Amino acid sequence: MVDSSSANETRGIPPATISFAIHAKGKSALEVAREIAVAVGVDRPEQVGDLLLSLQGVHAFTVVVDALDEARTSDEARSIAQEILRPLAESRRGTGSRILLGARRRDDQGDLLKVLGPGSIEIDLDRSENFELEDLVAYALMTLRLARDEEQNPYRNSIEAESIARRIATIAAPNFLVAGLVARTHGLYDTTVVSPEDVVFDGSVEDAFRRYLRRVPPIEGLGADQVLAGLAFAEVPGLPVELWCLAIETQSGHALHAAALRRFSRTAAGNFIIEFSDSGSETSFRLYHQALNDTLIAWRAELGSSAVEDERSWTRALVDFGRRVGWSNSPRYLLQSLPTHAERAGLVDELLTDTEVVLYADMSGLLAVSDRAQSREARAIVRLIRLTPNAFEQRAAERIASFSVVESLEGLGTTFRDFQGVEPPYRGIWAEVDAREQSAVLEGHAGGWVNSVSAAEFAGKQVLVSASDDGVVNVWSLQDRNIVKNLRSFFTAHLIDLQYVASLGYLVTIWGSVYYCDIRTAEGSDRRPPFERLELSGKAAKGRRLCVWEASGEAVLAVAGEDGALASWDLFTRVKLADYPAGNRDIDSVCAMRLSGRPVLVAGSRDGFIRVFDLYGGDLSFELSGHRGGVDSLIGIDTDHGAFLASGGADRKVRIWDLASRRVVKTSAVLPGRIHRILDIPGRPILAVLAGDCLFYVSSRTTEIMEENRSIGVHRAFGGACVVREHGKYVVATADISGSVRIWNVPDERADAEPQSSVVMSNGILAIGSDSSRDSPIFWVKSKDALTAREIATGGVVKKIPADSRYYGKLKVVDNFCVVAEGSDVNVYNTFLRDIWVRIEAPHQVTALDSRKVGGDLYVVTGDYEGNIIVWNASRRQVVTDFNLPKKRISSVCITVIRGEACVAATTMSDSSVRAWNVNTGKQAARLRKPKARVKQLAAITLAGTAMMAGSDIHGYLNLWPEEGAGFSVPTGHESWINDVCGVRWGSVDCVATAGHDRTVRLIDPVNRKALAVIPVHREPESLSSPSPGRLVVRFVEGILGLEFTEAGVAALETSATGTG
Repeated sequence: MVDSSSANETRGIPPATISFAIHAKGKSALEVAREIAVAVGVDRPEQVGDLLLSLQGVHAFTVVVDALDEARTSDEARSIAQEILRPLAESRRGTGSRILLGARRRDDQGDLLKVLGPGSIEIDLDRSENFELEDLVAYALMTLRLARDEEQNPYRNSIEAESIARRIATIAAPNFLVAGLVARTHGLYDTTVVSPEDVVFDGSVEDAFRRYLRRVPPIEGLGADQVLAGLAFAEVPGLPVELWCLAIETQSGHALHAAALRRFSRTAAGNFIIEFSDSGSETSFRLYHQALNDTLIAWRAELGSSAVEDERSWTRALVDFGRRVGWSNSPRYLLQSLPTHAERAGLVDELLTDTEVVLYADMSGLLAVSDRAQSREARAIVRLIRLTPNAFEQRAAERIASFSVVESLEGLGTTFRDFQGVEPPYRGIWAEVDAREQSAVLEGHAGGWVNSVSAAEFAGKQVLVSASDDGVVNVWSLQDRNIVKNLRSFFTAHLIDLQYVASLGYLVTIWGSVYYCDIRTAEGSDRRPPFERLELSGKAAKGRRLCVWEASGEAVLAVAGEDGALASWDLFTRVKLADYPAGNRDIDSVCAMRLSGRPVLVAGSRDGFIRVFDLYGGDLSFELSGHRGGVDSLIGIDTDHGAFLASGGADRKVRIWDLASRRVVKTSAVLPGRIHRILDIPGRPILAVLAGDCLFYVSSRTTEIMEENRSIGVHRAFGGACVVREHGKYVVATADISGSVRIWNVPDERADAEPQSSVVMSNGILAIGSDSSRDSPIFWVKSKDALTAREIATGGVVKKIPADSRYYGKLKVVDNFCVVAEGSDVNVYNTFLRDIWVRIEAPHQVTALDSRKVGGDLYVVTGDYEGNIIVWNASRRQVVTDFNLPKKRISSVCITVIRGEACVAATTMSDSSVRAWNVNTGKQAARLRKPKARVKQLAAITLAGTAMMAGSDIHGYLNLWPEEGAGFSVPTGHESWINDVCGVRWGSVDCVATAGHDRTVRLIDPVNRKALAVIPVHREPESLSSPSPGRLVVRFVEGILGLEFTEAGVAALETSATGTG
């Protein structure tokens, strides 16, 4: 029992009242949370942690939760106890409810009851003082008398029945299952009352169950034991009748009719041992007690059939059944439980390499068994699943589309791109990107970039905690990559640092000041955020960096604050321990470690010095010099040869110091960016180093670079990263500016079967543009060293023009001309001649570019950061007109038609206005409707034969200005700004494609003002180009991706457009 006496005293729960009961067998923590919500009458939670918020203000209740040890997994059992039951009983802000919990003490992970905490009261039913024989006698007597109708049951009104019941109870004690089986056998089949001496059994479940089944009539000629053996391997909620028939046929070779099984399950003999549940149109059957399953499996073993062989036959039979009836028509049980059966059968590799199974089976189930994958092909599928979190809730067609995109981007083969069994709405067809050896992506921060991550402990398991700049803190399970707790801080300041204190279960954070919360019980609501401020004194209280030292039952918090202030506190007593003489120098990094048997505090300063202090005394021990510029990261390295320190910062080098000799022993090569974070991989001579926007793995023995992952998306101001253990190995988690957390493999930790990326590298692609004037449409790519024409179907190069680049470029393609802007140079290439046709020198660096034929001549428009807009006639090599918006940086320009006039429209970085001028006279055209927010990009498009201008804004709206008439805005569903827009024809529908900061490309139907497709592309798309109908090229910082919209998607759109769907 889990109780909260003080809460119950104030709320006055009647001691003998039970509000409702929940059977936890086979259920997840979320399913239990939702059952509680339904029983209490509040909204069903989307996440487990939402339950406590929903219950605020609800009167206390008493709930019985049985079979906790038989929850879906041992992890789920601990989550139910730690995340639901314990907070319900203990939380001062919760309901103070009473929980009556039934469970075995131990499961396959050890002591299950320990996670309930000190507030629980244990009642061990195996102890003699908690068992009353009279209770068992009463149960046996009731079972005897109610086994069948009164007229047929000799025990119904017999006074001798009590002595029979006492005999049964005496032998069966203390087992109620055994007593029930024996009493039911006599009550069902005895025609006269037997004497107590005739009641003979050995008290075991096996003997009682065998005697029970021996008297059950055969079902269509098959013994009851063989009929019930078909249910022995069933997972919760049980087998639908067609799969029960399949299981019997697989095990015995007998084909039974479904109607016969339904009838048997409702007989007096059947309904005592079989329970069934209805979920919509499907009824599921299973044995009501796990001991009955175990007994039937043991009997099959006696006949020479092993449990593994049975599971193997059963798993393959399920797969064959899915293929035969069609996966989309298969029972829900098959899709949900197939991965569990495959794991028991040792067939995980076989399951993962079956494409149809991966498209239809429950993705959470596949992920739960993914660490059993052995073959190279199976591990490739596991990596694909982990990198495609959006596929978890998708149907097969959408799932194959999502997989094809990730296959293309990550170079994971062509299994799903080539699969013909299901027609997806779109398909990734090729990619040319910089490879990233990430193993998973966690997506759950919709509102902003993720600043910090930390490993932590929750419900007895290691979890990952991430925090974003919108004040959201997520706690992630590393087993299934779901959010197990969501906390809102409601702070407006950026979170700077986040660390976990294991001895207290605290998260300690810096949001301007230092805050903490107990991760085990924290809830968070609009009324009371979960984080509480630590009352610290002095300048260090305004924290910039922090570290925690835990040893021998102590927890010391060190905080670096303003003006070089550095101090430490005992986290248990909140007493200040020491101030450290850092010399008023700004501190950018701190770490605690052990040196010569004593704890020291190490601080890296902006002046390039590293200072080592006695942690408890506060005295300066010594200084280390060698860095040029600030020291942004420090990490202690304990080895058999002594204490070492790794440091890095502004000078872009990793230095490894021997603290005993106080000298540098190793120095790395210069890395491509400032070093934000260094992490030590436990037990490995490897350092993970975040430098610039790259993740490097550096040998701590030689400082040689072992591996590089470019453009990983870490925010340069924070460099959030940590090392965490996942599926038995260490991985690196990094915070991503696009709102996700990325998981990266560590070199040499990957199994030999782990597939390496085969993706084509991008060679620094800077811009893209389409040429639709040819019979075979192509698109052009501006990379660091060339202009290349590519085939849309393959991305292959068909023409190359040398063109070195010094800067980030802009590219526009008009017929056989490529207009390239780099810095203040604008070069117009004639693609037939493969050379520069016209050179244009802009007065300042070009920030916006467009080009179009006007009256047969090629016009080029440039905008710059000084507000200059210049219209050039490239055909005549002259300036047509120019105008200036003083002190306004031009963000985009577009040549379009407004009321029959060729005009140039422009937007700036400083306001949301869209201005337009006649392209030849420079006279300001009619005023355009002002959009809702600042526009990032303008583009000329054609919709249903009508020319118009489209603009993307920073609030996620698509703005459209027709040639005639007023403009309007369309919500796209993007969670933040849109980087680019372009027109796309998909079947008979003209769409607008949008490239969002939220890492999605969306196809918008502007006529009906809705999104037709949302395509997760897993990187931030910078620009878009559509060389031909139904094709789209997406450019990222890391490269390009080709997408194809398929006939299935076209048909769906045409049905929608004609209103027949």
